[in-house]
Amino acid sequence: MITKLFAGGSDTGALSLPAVTDAEVKKDATPAAKPAAKQAKRIYEVTNTAGLPIRLVRAQNRNQAIAHVVTTTFFANVPTQDRLVDLVGDAVAIESAGD
Repeated sequence: MITKLFAGGSDTGALSLPAVTDAEVKKDATPAAKPAAKQAKRIYEVTNTAGLPIRLVRAQNRNQAIAHVVTTTFFANVPTQDRLVDLVGDAVAIESAGD
């Protein structure tokens, strides 16, 4: 059971705590915000510059379509020291993300 505070009418200024049922509290509660309408999905043609096959991806937006292809096509791992030396020795350039 939940209780509500309200100012009592007594001369002492004391507060009264009447019992209120859960149903009454829910009735008085502010309604929750409605969930946002689900955005319609469309089909995107995702191409690349590496000569990989074109992919058709159903997604809510272009970034989601690209992210889907990237996560199923590319992987990123921290190389071992030896692997890093080999790649730099093979003239693989180090790129800076976000620049």
